[in-house]
Amino acid sequence: DNTHIHGFEIRDDAPNSKLNKIKDDKNLIQNILQYMDSLITTINSDIN
Repeated sequence: DNTHIHGFEIRDDAPNSKLNKIKDDKNLIQNILQYMDSLITTINSDIN
C-alpha cells in the first residue's frame, strides 16, 4: 500500500488524517473523503 497525500494536513480546516491508523477507522476515512471532495474538482474535456 502507498498512501500518498501532498499538503493535506497543512490546511487549518483539514481533518487529522492519522495515516498510520486510517484503515481501521471508517469514520475517519469518511471525514477525509468528504473534506477532499469539497476541495477537488475534475473536468473531462473529452466528454461529448
